[in-house]
Formats: sequence, C-alpha cells, structure tokens
Amino acid sequence: MANRSKAQIDALKALGNPKVLAEYDDGSIDFTFEGQKLAMGPNASVMTPAEYMTKVYQPWKDKKKTAPKKEKTTATAYFTAYSSKTPCERDPVLCEPRVIKHIAWDADDTIWDIKPYGIASGITGPLTLLDPDTVVEERPSYKTPTQQPLAPSSEVQDYKYGHRYGHKFGYPAQEEPEDFFLRQIDKNIEKGKPSETSLEVNQIMTELTEELTQEEKDKLGLVGQDVQLITKTEIPPKEPGEKDKTNFNEPGKIYIKLMPGYRDLLDRLKEQGVTNSIISLNTKGTVSRILEKFGIADHYLDIRDSWENKGKVFKNQMKNFGYKPQEAMFVDNTQSHVEDVAKSGAIPLVYGKDIKDVAQIVNYMTNA
Repeated sequence: MANRSKAQIDALKALGNPKVLAEYDDGSIDFTFEGQKLAMGPNASVMTPAEYMTKVYQPWKDKKKTAPKKEKTTATAYFTAYSSKTPCERDPVLCEPRVIKHIAWDADDTIWDIKPYGIASGITGPLTLLDPDTVVEERPSYKTPTQQPLAPSSEVQDYKYGHRYGHKFGYPAQEEPEDFFLRQIDKNIEKGKPSETSLEVNQIMTELTEELTQEEKDKLGLVGQDVQLITKTEIPPKEPGEKDKTNFNEPGKIYIKLMPGYRDLLDRLKEQGVTNSIISLNTKGTVSRILEKFGIADHYLDIRDSWENKGKVFKNQMKNFGYKPQEAMFVDNTQSHVEDVAKSGAIPLVYGKDIKDVAQIVNYMTNA
C-alpha cells in the first residue's frame, strides 16, 4: 500500500473501505464504489476517472514538466567534481601564496622518474651514479636454476598426445626439458586451448633427431609428431631494428633520473631556510638508498618510506619538526594522497596538475 494521506484514509473508511484498484505516484487512487469506478485525489476529493484526468492529473503533469530542474546534489555528482579537480582548484584560498617553512615530497614520479618503469621498492640491485642527476641499476641476467640429475632409468614415459623414449636418444630417462613441455601441452589440450610451448618442443625434437638415421626416425615416428599436428603457434617475424623490451627477467638497466631542476631547487630552499622531508609509499630504506647515491639525503629532516597513510605521516612530521601544517606544503603526483594531506591545512599540490615542474612550487611561496 502506498503512502496515503490522512484525508484519503478517512474518506475510504467512511465509504466502507471499498476495493482499491490502483495507486499512482501523484497520490491519486482508483477504487470502485457501488459498481462505479471512481478516482480520489490526495485531498480526498472524489470524481470520475475522466474528471480526475482533466481537472487534477493533467495539470499536475504539466506543472511537473515546466518545473525548473534542481541542481545536482547527489553523492555521484559530488564525487565527480571532487575527483576531477585538485584541492587547489576547488578551494583557491587554500593555496594562496604564503610563508612556507617546510616542504614534504613524494618520491616516485615527483622528485625523480624511473625508466623504463618501476618504483623505489623495485630497485634492489647495485646502484651507479652516471651523472649528478642520473643513477642506474644494473640488472643481472636471468638464469634458470639447475636441476639435480635423477637416477638413470629405462622406463618409457607415455603421454596422452605423444610419446617420449628418452633412452633411445642416449639420454637417461630422467625428465628432460621437452618432458615438461609435453606435459604442459597435455594440460592445455585437456582444457581445449592451444599450447604456447609447441615451437619449443618442435625445436628440441629437431635437435634430438637430426643425427638419427631414417630407420631410427621411422621407429620413433610418434615422438612429438601428434603434438606438432595438434598444436601450432606462429611467432611474427621481428621487425628490422626492433629492440628487445627491457624487463625484470632479461639483462637491462633501470634509470632513476631526478626531475629537471630539482637539485638546484633544494639548494635554493636551503638558502631560504626551508626544510624538506620525504613521504613515500615504498619499502623502508629503499628511498633512502637512492637519495644517498644522489648525494642529497642530508637535505631532508626525515625520509619516511613506508606503507602508512600519508596524511597521518604528514601530521606526525609537522608535530616532530615543530611546524604548523599551514606553514608547510605537500607535493605528490597522486591526487588521493594529496587529498589526505589537504585536510590538515597545508598547501596541497598535485604534481602534473597544479605544477608541471618542481621549480613552480615557488609560485606558492612568498619567501622564495
């Protein structure tokens, strides 16, 4: 039952609680009384349906169409505006230039850029300083762990879609690399999908059989043959001049480059008596190691590389340093982290939006 007005409830009771046929969003009710279909408005006025349509419903509908639209006040509309604008864009007064005594910095993608990818926590190898603004990590080549040899055996290993006779090739019947590939192929075929290892199997089989006589090959005709017929993967030819993509499983170098002008900015801030700190989401000690290699670790009162909430860390730092949040600035490339600090009253700058260059922080300072 819809929410009926008190007048409707009293009127229906006076009529002996007749059968209600329908209730509408405009508050009207259709009901039957003494064999006649009638309509009742929210104020309990009773009329025929035709009268109600012309006198009540149609005017209500027309009024609803011409009513001015209300401004969006839903949580969705607020969230859209909140997420698309930085704190400085939403509240310019918050970011008016003032005397700044301390700056808290994020690390990754704010004071340095790691190429081709990565964060400080992923930099675990030896570091070398190439130039004042570039540190490189040399990644060692990936090596497959060696497998301990198993006891020799002459057992025949059978596979659902192929056979492997290890002893026929002069190898002990321990699991060779192709055994592993064949087992993976069996699993993939069971799932009804092609195997990605068939080319490796084919290459191994070719190398193993290239010195056999034709008679020996005929006897071993099932070796890998079914697999080759069932699974086939083609690798597109490599474009001329195409370079291999560096990744963590291949030899390569990871470069950490300070943002342009950041080292000079630190010297300028030091001359003005402005202190600095780091608040970075990274494993403890990883950011400090890189800053020490750059030779700038002594510019920071605190280097906090942890997984704690940045807003909480910022408040703790200000308390320990003896600064008011309004005397500080926080710079980070991730807006959600800046939002956490903005609540404290500090100048919250989103790197890449509020500033495009680290040196632009001086635009928000009256003492630099």
